[in-house]
Amino acid sequence: MNVALSESGMLLNSNDGVVWTQSSQAEVPFYGLTYGADHFVAVGFGGAIMVAKDGETWTIGNSGTPSTLHSVSYGHGVFVSVGNEGVIVISTNGMNWLNQNSGTDERLRGVTYGNGLFVAVGYSGTILTSKDGITWKARDSQVGERLQGIQYGNGMFVAVGWHGRVLTSKNGVTWRNRSNLTENFAHVIYQNGEFVTANSQGGIWSSLDGKSWAQLNSTIEARPAKASFARVGW
Repeated sequence: MNVALSESGMLLNSNDGVVWTQSSQAEVPFYGLTYGADHFVAVGFGGAIMVAKDGETWTIGNSGTPSTLHSVSYGHGVFVSVGNEGVIVISTNGMNWLNQNSGTDERLRGVTYGNGLFVAVGYSGTILTSKDGITWKARDSQVGERLQGIQYGNGMFVAVGWHGRVLTSKNGVTWRNRSNLTENFAHVIYQNGEFVTANSQGGIWSSLDGKSWAQLNSTIEARPAKASFARVGW
């Protein structure tokens, strides 16, 4: 099953990745989606949470926070979601969540899990890491720009943000700047063996290793709407 989520709150599902059917329309914007523990979990505006086992029938969860949640990931047996005011909440079932101490009040915009580690990124170059989603430690990104998104793939964490920032790390602790671009990157994904990021004017870049980036041909002339995607069973 494939599940896609648009920033407008539209939830879609597909068995083959080609033909898509709308399963739900949320009343508020949703920004993040992941799959884990046999459930899809979506997070969004005002701490909104929605959970589905089959990707079609969605139930409202309780995040325990009024802060907007921008991203969610699953690993080490727990869901972790991050958002405004430095909020981090965790859950084992996707329905009931507990607040954790992030140690920052900066807005957090992305979180991922890889190599036994959660890594969250946000405003002012904020990078936080945790092995269990409970205890978090700040890391030195060596940049001050807003970091908008992060993904793990091919043994590498890749974080992107404003003013062309693309950072990489093998361990989530030590980071290197890999870009001399000036774009404001909105988010990053890892799919089919490569990282892909986009800017606010519709420009798209890809990289196999997170270090060397090439711009792709694109006919989009405006900011692409943010969408999240999760898949299970393939």
